[in-house]
Amino acid sequence: MIYFAKAVSIIFHPAILILFLPFLVVYRQTESSFYALKWQIFSALFVFLAGLLVFLGEAAGVFSDSDLTKRNERNKFYTMVIILLALYIVAVVFFNSSKKPLKLTDVGL
Repeated sequence: MIYFAKAVSIIFHPAILILFLPFLVVYRQTESSFYALKWQIFSALFVFLAGLLVFLGEAAGVFSDSDLTKRNERNKFYTMVIILLALYIVAVVFFNSSKKPLKLTDVGL
């Protein structure tokens, strides 16, 4: 039973859902697997960067652990993620993605 709980926890982890959400949104709008996969890979780059910030911050002593259990450390992480989000939205607009649902989904993520 523990293995089942761990599997469900991994499958429905927010980072995993965030990776697949852009694919689903773009695919539903365009019905093009290639175009949706392109945006999923592009979005995954920014999710990877956010995770990398946590691990580099932990190594540099900015964060005490990768779970950000101390509340005062979370503001630093959120600030970094907001900057990444702004860069992502600028890139989405720059690369001519006029898909309004993708932009709304990204802000929600």
